[in-house]
Amino acid sequence: MLNCYWEYSSSVEFLATEVSDHCPAFIQLKPEVRSVPKPFRFFNFWTKHEGFLKIVENRWDECVMGNHMNVLHIKLKRLKRVLKDFNMEMFGSLLCLVSKKKKELAAVQDSVLKDPQNNDLVILESKLSKELQNLLEADQKSFYRQKARVTWIHEGDQNTSFFHKTVNAKKNMNTIHSFISS
Repeated sequence: MLNCYWEYSSSVEFLATEVSDHCPAFIQLKPEVRSVPKPFRFFNFWTKHEGFLKIVENRWDECVMGNHMNVLHIKLKRLKRVLKDFNMEMFGSLLCLVSKKKKELAAVQDSVLKDPQNNDLVILESKLSKELQNLLEADQKSFYRQKARVTWIHEGDQNTSFFHKTVNAKKNMNTIHSFISS
């Protein structure tokens, strides 16, 4: 039975009866996927970037007319757009940045193994290693700490697999997989 609340694009295929006098029906239900815009999330590690305050100041100082509440609303909306762009430009996907930095470091380390006397490669390896360490410790740790919303992570946990499993479990718990209407 279908009604006006049916939100599935479905199909029915009637299969061959073979030796029975019944006809099997193969019903396939595909829920319609609706794209919902991602909610805005402010990440604390943004504030540690040297260009963050300048971006906020520039956007906030733009002139807006209207009553105080309207001015605040418009300024926050403008700032949201700029911060989303800032996040994608400076941080992109943290996991992507980390994996890219790991590949760079691995390539330089291979070169150092082939030519250990090359001082420039040794310096570059040290620099890349520090950059990777900073990415892993500061940005990613801050990101997951905020995302997990847990209190037991006070400066102690070092990105263990237990921690990441907890983040993923919490994300799965907060996901609505289906609902039943009465």
